[in-house]
Amino acid sequence: ETYLTTLTDGKASLTMRSIAGTAGTALWITHFALGNEGTLEWGPEGTATSSKRSYVNAIVLKKTPIEEYAGVTEWKIEWQYSGAVTHTTY
Repeated sequence: ETYLTTLTDGKASLTMRSIAGTAGTALWITHFALGNEGTLEWGPEGTATSSKRSYVNAIVLKKTPIEEYAGVTEWKIEWQYSGAVTHTTY
């Protein structure tokens, strides 16, 4: 493969836990459907004014089945970037 210096490539993944229930399942089905595209945003310092913020257009590439145990659900999602990551602040 040959890459141009103006092109970027990347992936992001997330593993998270939430309380089990149907509200989470609805999100899993609609927002995280394979192929869905949108803005993936993260702020490692929270969303207070002047905190670091990054975002990128991304596509849902992969998701593992929901795993539930003892009233807790574990989600695993992977995104493929479809643009350059922008770094800014809130």
